[in-house]
Amino acid sequence: MHCNCGYSIRTANTIYDRLFYVGPSRQYMRLVVLSEEEKRSVLTECHNNPGTGNHSGVRGTQNRVIAGYYWPTIIQDVKEWVISCHRCQLNDPIKTVVPVLHSIKVKEPWEVLGLDLIGPLPETARNNKYVLTMTDLYTKWVIAEPMQSKTAAEVSAIITTKLYLFGMVRKIITDQGKEFVCKVKFMFFPPTLVSTCPPYSSRKSWLLTIPKPTGRMKELIRISSVLSGSM
Repeated sequence: MHCNCGYSIRTANTIYDRLFYVGPSRQYMRLVVLSEEEKRSVLTECHNNPGTGNHSGVRGTQNRVIAGYYWPTIIQDVKEWVISCHRCQLNDPIKTVVPVLHSIKVKEPWEVLGLDLIGPLPETARNNKYVLTMTDLYTKWVIAEPMQSKTAAEVSAIITTKLYLFGMVRKIITDQGKEFVCKVKFMFFPPTLVSTCPPYSSRKSWLLTIPKPTGRMKELIRISSVLSGSM
């Protein structure tokens, strides 16, 4: 393969030496791969083949391919091949970043409430499909109220009733959507009373530990619905 493809003789010879020969004494030749089919064959042989590749990582596969082959996008192609390898994805341990936990400091009962909406659930005889839970973060006492819908008006009415019954709290915290929280605030409550707390922030890595009785509550609701169907 001696065609210089429009290069000067010196440039062509330099490219020829750099691309086709490897090793201390340049005794080994690298095969120039041109077609997509050839690339796939090389990548399969150097990565997927149990005898020659054995599903090595990106760097190991790159070193193996570069030792015997060349094409312009070889580094990126090898990386994409390894990343998209189904077997490697199954065997690669999942790397997760555990967020830092920050407990909410509560000094007395009925000071801070955690608000959560459960549903939609199977509709009951009274047309209820949702449950609003209010958790006292000091005592972990949970109030659960059935709801026909999850509108801000219905949620606000339930919160207002409980506050009239048990007294005012310092703050209500929820992980519901900001639009929903804004509607609740606008309709009935002071701006500083209700706030959102996203369960995880990729930029700050923090988690507010609000008890969420959702799993147990769903099971109790399911059993109650089966037994009575009257909620």
